[in-house]
Amino acid sequence: MNSQAVVRRAAAGPTPRPSFRQLLWRWLVDDFDYRYVIEHHSLRPLYHPMRAILAGNTALLAICAMLLLGSEEGPSTSAGVVWVWIVFAVQMVVIVGLLFVRKSFLTRHARVCLVGFGIFADVGLTSVLFLYTPMISAFACVFFVVNSALCTFLVSSRWLLVHTAYVTVVIVVCALRLEAAGTFDTRAVIAGTIVILAAVDGIPAVAHFAWSTLSADSRQAIRDPLTGLLNRRGADVSVEPLWSTAAAAGHAVAVLVVDVDDFKRINDNHGHDEGDRTLRRIAGTLSTAVGDGVLARTGGEEFTVYLAGVPDELRRRIDTVPHVVGDDRSIGCTISVGAAIIPAPTVAGSGLGVVLPALRTADTLMYEAKQRGGGRAMTTVVGD
Repeated sequence: MNSQAVVRRAAAGPTPRPSFRQLLWRWLVDDFDYRYVIEHHSLRPLYHPMRAILAGNTALLAICAMLLLGSEEGPSTSAGVVWVWIVFAVQMVVIVGLLFVRKSFLTRHARVCLVGFGIFADVGLTSVLFLYTPMISAFACVFFVVNSALCTFLVSSRWLLVHTAYVTVVIVVCALRLEAAGTFDTRAVIAGTIVILAAVDGIPAVAHFAWSTLSADSRQAIRDPLTGLLNRRGADVSVEPLWSTAAAAGHAVAVLVVDVDDFKRINDNHGHDEGDRTLRRIAGTLSTAVGDGVLARTGGEEFTVYLAGVPDELRRRIDTVPHVVGDDRSIGCTISVGAAIIPAPTVAGSGLGVVLPALRTADTLMYEAKQRGGGRAMTTVVGD
């Protein structure tokens, strides 16, 4: 969801606690933010372990397939053996990708990578299952639990339901093969099938619903309820990926403090409701001006912005911020902007500790812009 859509939703005001039916409908139809899965601040320490675990699970499936090649329960035809080797080669490529593909690539193509891995895991496992004897095929359906765990946390509810429908058909077919072989009686086959379906379908669906609901709540915890923008905590956790991207690209980072000029007059003359509407309109206008930067409401009428880019471009963008707000007649007020540009060498060679001094410098410049009449931006370079 883009920042302007968040602002529009916030403008609707508080909403009553949703019912179970409403939560279920949202779970089914709301967009799933695949980049959020990769970039969320609470998952950053788990990023590399998660990649290693997925690669390890893929390796375990490959090892099992290789072991069964030499077993009487394995493929009975030459074509089956060749297919197992083809799947094994693809699994090796996937493992290399899981371990070594750049995070920036995964972030840009998050949906394709995560959904693609899930499809590969389901289809690849299925294509090998039916090469084995009925008993081994039925037992190996347990491996779908691993795929369901992936879908629980890494794909949307729609893709989870596609997965569960697909594997349900596969598991039932494997159960029918086992029952036809006469290895177990019908009741035992049915009982075993129910157990596998509960593990593969039921538990992941419930877990995905609960996780999605909690995830939506956690996102709101970093949002300002009035404007829908990030709050101070949201800004703090969003700066790190912007900083890392800037450092990798050799870009500078600009820290802006934005404050509404004479905002008390709006509240005194027109009431707090009009003041709130003004803040929401400013938030929407700033969202457009900031683009791919980080924008947060960090005080009553104060906003904080983080931008990355080359210094000349940053100065141009900073200079336009007061004008896009001041020229908007629907807002009816001006803003003062203080900005501190952190040069690319400092960004690349220093940690986020330099952001706080830059923020203080920007705050001082914002007050200086106010003293000069407001409706303007003042910029300096820090950390040379």
